[in-house]
Amino acid sequence: MKRNASLDVIRLMAMTGVLLDHYIVYFGNSYLNYSGLYLGGVSVALFFALSAYLFGEIWKIGKCKPFCIKDFAKKRFLRIYLPLWLSLLLAFPIDWYVKGELDTTTFAANIVGLNWLRPLQTGGHLWYITMLLVLYVCFVVFSRLKLERWSLKAFVIALLVVVGLMAVMEQIIGSVSKALPLIAVSLAALMFYKGREACSWAGNHRSMSWVATTVLLIGALSLFYIGWWEAHKAMVIVAYTITGFALFVTIAGCLKVESISSVTSHFANISYEIYLVHLPVIELLLRMIDNKMVLLVLWLVMTYIGACAIKKVESLRI
Repeated sequence: MKRNASLDVIRLMAMTGVLLDHYIVYFGNSYLNYSGLYLGGVSVALFFALSAYLFGEIWKIGKCKPFCIKDFAKKRFLRIYLPLWLSLLLAFPIDWYVKGELDTTTFAANIVGLNWLRPLQTGGHLWYITMLLVLYVCFVVFSRLKLERWSLKAFVIALLVVVGLMAVMEQIIGSVSKALPLIAVSLAALMFYKGREACSWAGNHRSMSWVATTVLLIGALSLFYIGWWEAHKAMVIVAYTITGFALFVTIAGCLKVESISSVTSHFANISYEIYLVHLPVIELLLRMIDNKMVLLVLWLVMTYIGACAIKKVESLRI
C-alpha cells in the first residue's frame, strides 16, 4: 500500500499531542493537568483511528479477503514487539531505579504487552500496546464478518446505540478498563469498514465536519473541567475517544497533502518509537535535574536519540 502523506501528517500530529500531554502534566500546573489528560486521550484515539483506517484499506485492497492469521500475526509481532522490547531495556532499569524494585509479574506482563494489567511506574503509557493488541485481534475478526454491506448510516446508528447503552449502564462500565475497549472497538469497526466513505463525506461537507468536530473538541474538554472526570469517568473517556476518531475523519477528509518534507516524513516514521521512549526518559530526568528548561531540552534530545536507535536496530533485523 502506497504511503499516504496526509496520514503521515496526522500521525505526527498525534505524536505531538502525546508529547504535549506529558509536557503539561510534568511541567505545567494542577489546573492544566486536565488539558494534558484530554489532549493525550484525543491523540491516542487519533492513533487508534489511523490504525483501523489503514487496516480497513489493506483489507479492501486485498478484495475483502480474510486476513491470514499467521501472516498478520508475524508482521504485527515484528512491528509491535521488537521496538517494545528494545524500549523496555531502558524502561525496566529506570523503573527499578525509581521504585527500588521490579516484581516478576510486572516484568512478565510488560514483556508480552499487557502493561494495562500491570503498569510500570515510569511506563504507564504502554497501556496503549494492550489496547492495540485488542484492536489487532478485532481486525482479524472484522475481516471475516463481511459487514461492509452495512451503510455508513447503519454504522453510525449502531455506534449511537452503543453510546446510549454505555450511558444507561455507566455504573457497570464505569472504569477505564471497561469503557475504553468497548467504545474503541465500536469506533474501530466503523473506521475499518467505512473509513474511506466517512472521510469522503467529511471532505464533501467541510464546514459541517469542522463545526461538528470543534463542538466535540470543546465539549469533551469541558467535561474534564466541570468535574465529570471524577464523577463520570467512563463517559468522559467515551467523549474524548469519539472526539479523536471524529478529528481523524475530518482531517483525513479535508487535508489533501501530496508530499511532505523529509523531516516530517522522518518524524512520522519514528512516531511509535518516540511514544515508547519518551515517558521513561522524562521520569529519569525529573529525578536528576531541577532546571525545567534544561530538563525539557534534554528530554526531547534523549527521546529523539533513543527513538532513532531503536529504529536503527529494527532496520537490521533479518
